[in-house]
Amino acid sequence: MDFEDTSQVCPICNKSGHMSDAVKPLYGHQVCKKCANGFTNRREGAFLIDIFLWYLSMTIFGLFVDLPQSESSTLYISLIFWIIFFLKDGFSGYSPGKAIFGIQTFHEPSRKPAGFLASFKRNVIMIIPVIILFLVIDIKKGYRVGDSWAETKVIWKKHKDKAPFELKNSPDDG
Repeated sequence: MDFEDTSQVCPICNKSGHMSDAVKPLYGHQVCKKCANGFTNRREGAFLIDIFLWYLSMTIFGLFVDLPQSESSTLYISLIFWIIFFLKDGFSGYSPGKAIFGIQTFHEPSRKPAGFLASFKRNVIMIIPVIILFLVIDIKKGYRVGDSWAETKVIWKKHKDKAPFELKNSPDDG
């Protein structure tokens, strides 16, 4: 495929002029740089909001809840907060950040918003400290490692009917 072909039309913004600057792959579709970056920025912004709210809730919990200070209680509380983070996309495919930025996670085989199990599967990889650096690079293509495991796809709700964000038909759709 010739990436400099100006006759191409971006499947998101429906403009051909943007395709002459640069095209980027997004979920296997060639889209203009503006649309690809817009979607990536939304995902990154949503993640930053989710991280901020997660740390804020841990801080508030630590300040206002008086628990005995022991290694086991700290471990259990940390584990609870990690589980909450892993399940963040399970509320009909939205985390707080995703809701703010107009994106949503779907379980592709069922074509329904991601639930708690899919959310856990797609986010559990973040327990590895350096993996977040790789995920930031990975989301520029659309799918990231956790999405493959959980069979999920993050879509831009405003463009849900456009080629990159359409959900695959399930085998039952015939």
